[in-house]
Amino acid sequence: MKKSASMLVLLLFLSFVLVSLPQIGVVKAESTIYIRADGTVEGTDKIQRDGNVYIFLGNVSIDVSGVDGIIIERDNIVIDGAGYCLEHLEKPTAMTSEDGIVVDGQNNVTITNVTVHNFLYGISVELSSNVTITKTTITNNHGGYHAVGSHNNSIIDNQIINNNNGIELYYSENNKVDLNNITANSPYGIRMVNASENIVSNNIISKNGWGIYINYGGGNQIFGNAITENNGWGIMISSSNSSRNNNVIYRNNFINNQVSEGLQVSNQWYFGPESNKWDNGEEGNYWSDYTTRYPNATEVDDSDIWNTPFFINEYNIDHYPLMEPIQVIPEFPSWILLLILLSVTVAIIVLYRRRLSKNQG
Repeated sequence: MKKSASMLVLLLFLSFVLVSLPQIGVVKAESTIYIRADGTVEGTDKIQRDGNVYIFLGNVSIDVSGVDGIIIERDNIVIDGAGYCLEHLEKPTAMTSEDGIVVDGQNNVTITNVTVHNFLYGISVELSSNVTITKTTITNNHGGYHAVGSHNNSIIDNQIINNNNGIELYYSENNKVDLNNITANSPYGIRMVNASENIVSNNIISKNGWGIYINYGGGNQIFGNAITENNGWGIMISSSNSSRNNNVIYRNNFINNQVSEGLQVSNQWYFGPESNKWDNGEEGNYWSDYTTRYPNATEVDDSDIWNTPFFINEYNIDHYPLMEPIQVIPEFPSWILLLILLSVTVAIIVLYRRRLSKNQG
């Protein structure tokens, strides 16, 4: 019995170590680190190259004012943070140039599994394409993810929390922003300026100054997002050029955002039928204040759609408002992995004890 109990304690400890080990590392202060075009790493011994994959061996701290963290000069590579952290030891200001990871003029770069904080921009991407940011935490930066003139990139399954701005797309097209937790950024959760044909889907967008802000952007698809919990505006669209509208916004939850003029969204400039669309012709959005505005609305033929359109202004109308919130794909936090490991450990011990009892019998 004592032996079984000792084994249980040992297995539980090993499960905890397996989850926690990637987060433990020696902090070492650095200046700017370079991934050179020839594949070499300069400026640190905390990043190991394995072919085209560059793996963190520990936490990396930048202690020189006015310099960037990691500058990538090579195409077709993966930066794997292995659960470690890239940080700047001094909080930057808008007047300094201290970006965490810089991708400038590159193609096919993946950044994954790293925490980036305390920089001007956590990750800065300029004039680059096919860049993927995934399973990364970007927090406590002046700006989170910042892209200029960059196309066909993916920002998928990240934690973008407590930055001044969460995601910024400037003059960037055909990017995908999907499955992210974009929370407590101010003033903007997502800001798109002259950014067109982008997809923003399945994100949790909450407690930001503005949930989504679009300025001079057209043809963007915004769907499947939970835009909730006191964003200043759920979505604000500001454009004085009708040719840059025609964004399509549908199957989103607008829940308990701060309101002005009785609305959780705003379109400051609007035009004729080619303005923005708040449904896809079959389904619109869920509005938590719908029944307050339309207390006599009823359902259309068991469709889960209200019979009264949701009026924003004369050219911006949700014709098919949803009666129930959509289900946004949930996150998968690390504590669930620990719970799974513990459950497996307990199951192994139960089987072991049953087998031991059977053999003794």
